[in-house]
Amino acid sequence: MCHFKTVFGARATGKSTLLKGFFSPKEAYWIDLLNPDLEDELIKNPQNLINILDPLRDQTDVKWIVINEIQNRNKKRQPKIDCL
Repeated sequence: MCHFKTVFGARATGKSTLLKGFFSPKEAYWIDLLNPDLEDELIKNPQNLINILDPLRDQTDVKWIVINEIQNRNKKRQPKIDCL
């Protein structure tokens, strides 16, 4: 069974900082889409997310996967709309 939590809030209010304080580094695996190289890699090949996460199945300490800035995920795929 899969469970997820979502944290919403205004920009630059400390959501990521809150989560980093809440989860120990040992129990949470972070995927930070503020990392432009990682974001570009996942945009080019979304299957790489599975490749990143699959090895975590064997790590019993990891209880949470945090995807930071997931709202940015499709920003490069949105169609360009020219103003008339």
